[in-house]
Amino acid sequence: MQAAPTRGIGHPFFRLLIPALFAAAAWGLPARGVSEPAGQDLPQTSEAPLRAEAGVQLPDTAELQARIKDLESAAGTDEAATTALLEQYRRTLANLESAQAFDTQAADYVKALEGAPKETAEIRQDLETRPGSALTEEPLPNDLKADDITQRLGKVKTETALLEARLSDLNKLIDGATARPPAARARILELKQTLEQSGSAQRQPPPEGQSADLAQANTWAQESRRQAQLAEVRATEQELASLAVREELYRARHDQAVRDLERLKKLRGGLEAMQGESRKADAEAARQEAEAAQREAAGKHPLVQQIADENAAITSSLGRLAETLDGLNAESARLDQEQKRIEAEYRGAQQRIQVAGLNRALGQVLIDRRSQLPDLRQYRKDIARRDDLAAAATLSQIRYREEQPQLRDLDQAVNDRVAGYPDAQTPNVRAELRALLEQRRPLLDKAVAAEDAYVRKLGELNGAAQQLIQTVEDFDAFLAEHLLWVRSDLPLGIQTLTVLPANLAWLLSPERWGEVLLVLGYALTHSPVSWLGLLVVAALFVRGSRIKRALLASAEPLRRVRTDGFRHTL
Repeated sequence: MQAAPTRGIGHPFFRLLIPALFAAAAWGLPARGVSEPAGQDLPQTSEAPLRAEAGVQLPDTAELQARIKDLESAAGTDEAATTALLEQYRRTLANLESAQAFDTQAADYVKALEGAPKETAEIRQDLETRPGSALTEEPLPNDLKADDITQRLGKVKTETALLEARLSDLNKLIDGATARPPAARARILELKQTLEQSGSAQRQPPPEGQSADLAQANTWAQESRRQAQLAEVRATEQELASLAVREELYRARHDQAVRDLERLKKLRGGLEAMQGESRKADAEAARQEAEAAQREAAGKHPLVQQIADENAAITSSLGRLAETLDGLNAESARLDQEQKRIEAEYRGAQQRIQVAGLNRALGQVLIDRRSQLPDLRQYRKDIARRDDLAAAATLSQIRYREEQPQLRDLDQAVNDRVAGYPDAQTPNVRAELRALLEQRRPLLDKAVAAEDAYVRKLGELNGAAQQLIQTVEDFDAFLAEHLLWVRSDLPLGIQTLTVLPANLAWLLSPERWGEVLLVLGYALTHSPVSWLGLLVVAALFVRGSRIKRALLASAEPLRRVRTDGFRHTL
């Protein structure tokens, strides 16, 4: 009897079964999460169809966009069915795009987890080898022209503004990294609960009478929403996993930006000092030249003396503006330091309350700090005063600019000046006037530039003061909101009763009342207003009963409707 044939591994049945088992195993592999080693790839963010549970195959975005376009251009179809289909297709498309965006975020967090420690170490090494004190700029040439100084100063101001904006962004990132973990964990928990609930809802059969296309669209919308939520969970988990290294990187970049900002401020200070010296030198040279011309004009025609005096007045204003601009630079530095100090204290208070909560000890510290906030009334007065100064400087600048075109043609300018002065028509007087007007042209150019710099500096100061006021108001509002719940004294209890005798003894102490009498006596002897107040109080005591009777008598007509009237109210 022949033995029954056995099925070996080479049998066609096994050749089909083994690949199928491998495919099924690969199909059921779970998505990789935070616990995987750094360096492994996250799910791809391409537009390939996303894998779905329960045999649901999601379309890619291109297919969905094509379906939406076909439905929008279709004519003669059921409008209600088309609207329902379009709504589900658009939801699916939005969910797919959201899932791809979250996958991109997760990939960025993985890259940060790998690359942030290296970049942080490089920045820290740079800060150790080249601290702020070791960064020295190339010495500025002593022969720099005024235009070159202005150009360099403008470039430094632009770089400083960009770096300050970067510092502000880094501070926000650091603050966000400190406060982010609780919110991220709560979001992950919320998403997982939503996924559990949506899983049971997704297994419900479609309603009876629903078309196959709409049922498929609903399934796509539900599954794509689940995929988007899963992608958000992965991205949030990767965000938490990389949070520590990213925060260290933010702090390193912050320290590096602070160092570079200090270097730029030193460079700006040097350029502003050089610009101030250049202005002073130009103003002094112009003053000496104008005074020499003024001395030469002594005893000459009154018109010549008038123009010489006007030129001397312009040079005097140039000198005053140069000195004033130096003072404004110092005031700007003071406002900048005050702004940074308040911002640091504000940020520190926010971080302490977020991390440790508000207790009585911290509350008392913040109460004391709130009482030490700067008085904003003085800052507002300074802003109004600078606005008035800027308005006056702008008027002077307008007058100078109006005169500049008149001096382009010196001969015509001389004719305009001597008109109405017959005794000034001589060649000598005209030549002297022409020389003085020619000297006046560069003076007007310098005066316009100086007034323009003055107005801009006043505007910068007012902007800095407004920013400081806003920071102080925000800090004060923050403290007022949180200090409302801070106990200002101990609650009543047994301890209160134990200290009550000592407090009563303090209240009834003759020594304390003697101090009160001394203070009142000092006020009465040094302030006439105190005597007036004392006399008013004494008069009220003496005439108290009479005043009471007068009030009762005046109220008698008000008791009855017949005798009451509007005149009694008046």
